[in-house]
Amino acid sequence: MTIKKKFRIYFLVFFSIILFSGVYLFWSGKKIDVYLEEKMPNAISEIEKKFRLNIISQLIRYDDEARTNSITRYVFTGDRKWENRYAEFISKLSLRMNEAINNSDNEEERRILIEIDEINLGIVAIEEQAMNLVNKGDLNSAQQILMDKKYENQKELYGKRIEKLISLENIDLDSTDSIAVDDFRENESNLRNIIHQYIYLILGLMILYLIILGLILLLITKIFLIPMNKFRDVAKEIATGNLDARADIKSNDEMGDLHRDLSQMVDRLKDSIMNVEKKVQQRTEKLNQLNSFMIGRELKMIELKKKIKILENNKK
Repeated sequence: MTIKKKFRIYFLVFFSIILFSGVYLFWSGKKIDVYLEEKMPNAISEIEKKFRLNIISQLIRYDDEARTNSITRYVFTGDRKWENRYAEFISKLSLRMNEAINNSDNEEERRILIEIDEINLGIVAIEEQAMNLVNKGDLNSAQQILMDKKYENQKELYGKRIEKLISLENIDLDSTDSIAVDDFRENESNLRNIIHQYIYLILGLMILYLIILGLILLLITKIFLIPMNKFRDVAKEIATGNLDARADIKSNDEMGDLHRDLSQMVDRLKDSIMNVEKKVQQRTEKLNQLNSFMIGRELKMIELKKKIKILENNKK
């Protein structure tokens, strides 16, 4: 397998891992976004919806008690400050009732609220009648109106409708705060768990990327650096004259091809050097033979010259 194919396979594997981790991170982030943008607001909305009737009923009940206390004190004392206090709570009760009716999205709840408002208007009419008598100085008649059975029946019916409003959600008034706290703690715990999972995922991916980086460095070392170091050592050996040095590379990639090509080149170089040395040796032997022949001939010429010189001396 060639280095190019190896790197393609490694790249596809690493790219797939990174792509998968990126998609998983994106999915986890969207999960947190969905929880923050949908589930948490929905949970809060459910809690608000769950306790809205309770809050409305408590406020209406409080305003009604304050209104009843104010009209009673005004009728029995004739003190104008209680008349003013009565008017203040009547205004609050009217605004709160209208707001509750307008914001209600439940037909049963809306029907009961309208009934409460109608009963309240009847109670206010009786109380205003008593207040007019007080303003005229007739406190006894005003007190008789508030103690009349008609007024008591209206107040009793008013209270029953308030209880009916509360019973729509089966809300325990004493446990309202604890339920709300528990629900918010549950939502907070769920969100914290998701965030912790996201953090652990990021840490795990960081470790995975470090492992991938280590594998990449290992592959680069195995594919390039180790063979290059072997080639360097072989080159040094060849430079010192050791033509038998070879790199121990048995891969089937470009590095293996390069090793085989270099080995063939060194073999051819070795053969060429051996051929040159053989030719030099042959020529040296021929030169030695020729030199021996020339030396022998030179010796014969010297001997011949000596003989000629002796003959010339004898003739004289």
